[in-house]
Amino acid sequence: MHMKQIRRLLILTLCLILAASPALASGLRFSLRVKVDPAACPDVPENLLSGLTSLLEAACLDGTLVTSGDSFELDAALLLGDGANASRTTCRIFGLDSHWGVRSSLLGDAELMVNCAALLPFGQKVRNYTGIPLDAAALLVPYTHTNALTSLLALTAHLFPAEDGKITLTRAEMDALVNEVSRLCDEDPALNLWLETTGLYRTAKRYCNAYFSVPELLLPSLTVRRSGNALTWKSGMFTLLDVSQKDGVTTCKFSLPTLASAEATLRQTGDTLTCSAAIDMDSLQVTASATLPLRLTAGTSELSLSLDATSPILPGGSLSLRLSGQTHGNSVTLHLLDPDTSAALATMEGTLIPLTPDSLPHYTPADFTGVNILSVNSDSLRALLSEVKWPLMNGLFDMVNAAPAAAVQTLMDYAEDSGLIDLLLDAMSGGSGY
Repeated sequence: MHMKQIRRLLILTLCLILAASPALASGLRFSLRVKVDPAACPDVPENLLSGLTSLLEAACLDGTLVTSGDSFELDAALLLGDGANASRTTCRIFGLDSHWGVRSSLLGDAELMVNCAALLPFGQKVRNYTGIPLDAAALLVPYTHTNALTSLLALTAHLFPAEDGKITLTRAEMDALVNEVSRLCDEDPALNLWLETTGLYRTAKRYCNAYFSVPELLLPSLTVRRSGNALTWKSGMFTLLDVSQKDGVTTCKFSLPTLASAEATLRQTGDTLTCSAAIDMDSLQVTASATLPLRLTAGTSELSLSLDATSPILPGGSLSLRLSGQTHGNSVTLHLLDPDTSAALATMEGTLIPLTPDSLPHYTPADFTGVNILSVNSDSLRALLSEVKWPLMNGLFDMVNAAPAAAVQTLMDYAEDSGLIDLLLDAMSGGSGY
């Protein structure tokens, strides 16, 4: 097991919280711990593994998540150690799908702002200058995709009618639509960057060009038909899209003959949702399946996720992920499994308790006035670090003081390797190079 797999478990822990909250209630209270099996990490240096293991055993993540429409408030506290030396590091992330505000005990009175529309461009710059694939991390944020696809979805909105009926596009209208899609791939900055980052740009352009090589006899027109929950796109002898729903099962099939295919199925059985998906394209192949409870019950409900993907954007070009667990009442257990042996590499345990908040959040973009962390220069970064240096140093000192002895060296090594110590010393010296 590699360190990146442990980070995936921590990220997926937060994804579990975010995914569970809307289904369970308008709010959720959580308390989570992560444990790592040292025997499952033979490739990790022993001193690093010892520090990481003892640190995770001493840590607990508590907090609440409240959602309302596209607004949310996540209040979390990282508890480290116990007794008189215990430390509590708080973090509050709030806002919209498009804008986040960040406050923390490590930042003192300072507030940060994240404009999610800038995450992908910022990540690309970081990759170009440092080689760190931050643009790939930006793809974990849902708004990265909705923002990139806004113009494309607006262009094709008429292909997804809300009312029952039939729409027919002539071949000339289809030609114009494909030409406009091709233009957007080149000229819409957000879409173009998204396509380049995901490795889909050449695929999209090739598909647009391939369309014009198909004789009108084979693709004479496009008929879009909506009937209740069913939606179909048909052209000549080909069914390009078929969405249907029956007996709690929703099925979606998409096909570009000889070029690409995608299929997804959602099945609701009582309080359990089962889903599967498969995508086969030039530069992206994905197979996935998952089982999720729609609400917490007194009994036991299963949790599982299986994901295999190949894409140029992935480290090493591929990803295999296996999660397995269960909920029982308000308790949850989630295991990160070895894709080959199914042995548990790490385990997250804790509680998820539905919460009825006293009030619901409602934010607008104008509410975020903190430092735009994605648009700082050397001077503004130095000013920010100068403002937060003492609460940051005090907070880190409390964490080091509360950490198990085996973890202290690991923390110090991280602070040094990440450049955090250099940044703090530079800020304290006013950028004089100390």
